Amino acid sequence: MNNHILPILLNKWQSQTLGNFYILTASAQALHQTDDLQAFINTFLKSVLIQENRLPKLAFDHVKELNHPDILYLEPAGNQYVIDDFKPFFKTLCFNNYQLSWRFIIVDQAHLIPDLILNKLLKCLEETSKNTTIFFLNPTGKALLKTVESRALNLKISSASHTPSNVQLPKHENLFNYLMDKYANQVEMKPLINLFTKYLSGQMGEVQFIESCKAKSIDALNFGSMAIEILSSLNTDYKLKENALNEIKWFITSVDYNLSKEDRLLGMLCAVSASYNNAKLSIDTP
Repeated sequence: MNNHILPILLNKWQSQTLGNFYILTASAQALHQTDDLQAFINTFLKSVLIQENRLPKLAFDHVKELNHPDILYLEPAGNQYVIDDFKPFFKTLCFNNYQLSWRFIIVDQAHLIPDLILNKLLKCLEETSKNTTIFFLNPTGKALLKTVESRALNLKISSASHTPSNVQLPKHENLFNYLMDKYANQVEMKPLINLFTKYLSGQMGEVQFIESCKAKSIDALNFGSMAIEILSSLNTDYKLKENALNEIKWFITSVDYNLSKEDRLLGMLCAVSASYNNAKLSIDTP
């Protein structure tokens, strides 16, 4: 089962569509339920760190050992959680991400959270900060409060023996083919795909790109959507991607969507191009 769940979660993380709250439950037949859940989340987080930082390997066994500022682990100090155990939880949600494009909060042994505390967490679980995912690890299979369960995406994790130890995200070796498949049913996007791939491959400069967009009456919202899709497909430096996303947001949210605003287009193009060049992705053009 994990062979399917892990790549799905990683793909959702890469495309920035990961859910904000998951409850992971161990299989009832598992012999080491707590270990299975911890191994699964550890494999997931290691894969995220490898992809985000492009590390060939990690010099540690457990992500928890890193004390990464964007990965918070919670566990009870005693036989059950007390409200003080959640002070780091509430504090973390008050700040933006520090390094990673997505932040993770892991609450181990979630079955040890008293109902009183669960009720205090409801608002945070329902209105989680942007680009943040909370994982409750529940090794017992015993349901938590219905109000908590209803806010979560529930996943059952099988034995760790079936969990791949080195999961890699699928790579889009050819950006043009990937985009053509992605928008196969949206004819209006194909001219934009051709323009973007020619621009990123160096066959077209910024001025020619902008003039071509105006000549073809490219819709500005489609332009922004395509730029976001390209960024989502790239395994690139986070800071470069963040800069590109900010440029895209500025472009899309501008009052005037007129594509003749070359300065707005130019800033976005250069930022997307920097992310693309950093990813060193192959590209073919039509």
